[in-house]
Amino acid sequence: MKNRSLRIFLKIALSTMLLTCIRPAPAPLPVILNSPVGETITAADITFSWQAQQPAAGYIIQVASDSNFRKIVVEETVSTASANLHLKTDGRYWWRVRARNESNIWGFWSEAAFFILQRFRVVGALKTQGYPHDLAILGNRLFIADGQAGLAIYDISIPEQPRLQGKYLDSLNVAWGVKARDSLVFLAYGYKELVIINAVRPESLKITGVLEYP
Repeated sequence: MKNRSLRIFLKIALSTMLLTCIRPAPAPLPVILNSPVGETITAADITFSWQAQQPAAGYIIQVASDSNFRKIVVEETVSTASANLHLKTDGRYWWRVRARNESNIWGFWSEAAFFILQRFRVVGALKTQGYPHDLAILGNRLFIADGQAGLAIYDISIPEQPRLQGKYLDSLNVAWGVKARDSLVFLAYGYKELVIINAVRPESLKITGVLEYP
């Protein structure tokens, strides 16, 4: 009886030791996000960072265009507490991270954070009288080949408030292309003409030359 009790005790002890040896490490806790959180980013290459988990063998980061993460834009697995990702489209995004331990067990997702990618911003707008076919910028002046409305010159020193400085119009032709150099404007006009205009005084434009193609 005594030997049987000893065998049972040893068996239980051995099983306990075996279970103790193979029990995996607990899943990592959710990480805390550092940056970007509620920020407006102006560069497409973004550095995401979060607080490292100890111990953690790796992380997975997801970036989505919706707060429910149904539209995943980027998903990346990394070994450090940061990731450099490239986004192609401006807009509002959400991101989250979770950690993995050495037993390859993933923890819960972190709280999601949002940010706004805004590489381009409209600072001004203008309505032209024609259909713009081409434009050129020289200094603070904008030259527009404005279709049937001819040439239009704008002062864009204040981009939010473009100001019309001068126009050149030939109602029988269409302005197709424009280039500017020094004080001269080269206007592709009609189907076979190049008009050279002196734009020193935009309010009083003067034609200095005309080239007709054969």
